[in-house]
Amino acid sequence: MTLYSIVIPVYKSTKSLETIASQVNDLQKEKGYNFEIIFVNDSPFFLDTETTLSNLVVRYENVQAFSLKKNQGQQFAVLCGLKKAKGDFILTMDDDLQHPVKEIPKLIKAFHADPQVEAIFAVPNFKKRKHDAWRNFGSYLLNKMDVIFLKKPEGLYKSSFRIMSVELCNTIVNNYNAMPAVSSLIINSTNNIKNIEIEHN
Repeated sequence: MTLYSIVIPVYKSTKSLETIASQVNDLQKEKGYNFEIIFVNDSPFFLDTETTLSNLVVRYENVQAFSLKKNQGQQFAVLCGLKKAKGDFILTMDDDLQHPVKEIPKLIKAFHADPQVEAIFAVPNFKKRKHDAWRNFGSYLLNKMDVIFLKKPEGLYKSSFRIMSVELCNTIVNNYNAMPAVSSLIINSTNNIKNIEIEHN
């Protein structure tokens, strides 16, 4: 059966991790998917997070948890999870529930519907986006910089809610520098990327 790895960087989260693990396992039962959930703890000295992750590993067979030795940032946490992933396809999402678990099937279906695609970034409808105006403006400026410096296709938007092939995942984890950004590594590695719209909390 096809295995989907879900990599989630964690920073001082507790209840949201329980919600994600529960919802992913409910989705697995409902839709017949096969998921592994990989939490990577970037707050190793925050006891509540460590305790929550330990409990989840005991409660769910498909949950793994890894802790970085010190806080190294979201991007390194994601890369650690990508290295640990055993799935045929790899998804990443945030730990704060802004990426709804119920939207995961939309990503999977869109990926398999296009045999050329190697990665999909899931983005909100920007007219309904749940971010403050200042954050949306910052995203707009960063997007323009990406077009100039990364040669990112105009109209393609990056997101930490994404799916990629295992081949692309392997390329990324074997080719990054001292200050990696996973979305930028994807854009530098392939042109076969697209966006889909999802709900955004």
